[in-house]
Amino acid sequence: MGDLNSYGQEDPIQVLREAGYVELGGGDYSYVFDGQWGSLDYAFASSTMAEQVTDSAHLHINADEPSVLDYNTNFKSASQIESLFAPDMYRTSDHDPVLIGLDLTAPAAPEFTDVSADPASPLYSEHAEAIAWMAAEGISTGWVTEDGTEFRPLAHAKRDALAAFLYRAAGEPDFDMPAQSPFVDVSSDPSSPHYTEHWEAITWMAVTGLSQGYETAAGVEYRPLSRVTRDAVASFLYRANGEPEFDMPTEGPFVDVSADPASSVFSEHAVAIAWMGETGLSTGWETPAGAEFRPVSPITRDAIAAFLFRLDGLR
Repeated sequence: MGDLNSYGQEDPIQVLREAGYVELGGGDYSYVFDGQWGSLDYAFASSTMAEQVTDSAHLHINADEPSVLDYNTNFKSASQIESLFAPDMYRTSDHDPVLIGLDLTAPAAPEFTDVSADPASPLYSEHAEAIAWMAAEGISTGWVTEDGTEFRPLAHAKRDALAAFLYRAAGEPDFDMPAQSPFVDVSSDPSSPHYTEHWEAITWMAVTGLSQGYETAAGVEYRPLSRVTRDAVASFLYRANGEPEFDMPTEGPFVDVSADPASSVFSEHAVAIAWMGETGLSTGWETPAGAEFRPVSPITRDAIAAFLFRLDGLR
């Protein structure tokens, strides 16, 4: 929004229109020069923002006013400067502003049709509260279907979705966007075979050090569509929480995870997994041998919801 210094049929304005932005207050003038009317001042909105616009128009308080009344003191005597000045909104500029009305009421959080807190329901999930929290916080929007919005709690989570969850849970913070994608298999270009709708969240993961990806001959890969394992989620959450210090137990909380490289159950993510256990973020599965974390198992979406919900409770 602002003085784009281009008339309506010039290239800069056409580029914005062709990119899908909606022109607000269009078809009117905002500037007058030698009796010729035109518009140099614009406001554009994305399609979703345009839906929240109640009205828009140029406010003709400047362009139609004679230049003798404007803010310039050129060619005016001291008495004219004093006598012609009025403390009002007129001729405060030589351009007219664009006035926009907005209704920014946040949309209601989706209610997932495939999740229930009722133990008698076939859609019951022990993590229903956490999943509802995900929706209320805007961390998950689910999938819109003919029958309603689904969360798909038992589906295995993919690495791109996890990046989006973590980015939204962090409040979608500003960060310095690199000139090139840090991952060779992630692109922001919709025409690229490596395009993903979660490219911004994945880039944030790299910039903040939450994900280092996988080194390959072609470069570093993120592998956005791969299933994410439980040990990787533990590390992502541990890093996202600032890798806090804690009392590392001599014997880990899970019998299938060890920090000892000589152990048959060694995991490079053992510290993060132990932190998950010590903080109560994960209770694992009780077995006759003891609690298991099952680090290399693919994680389900309901488990991610539970981890994020519990982590929010710790902060």
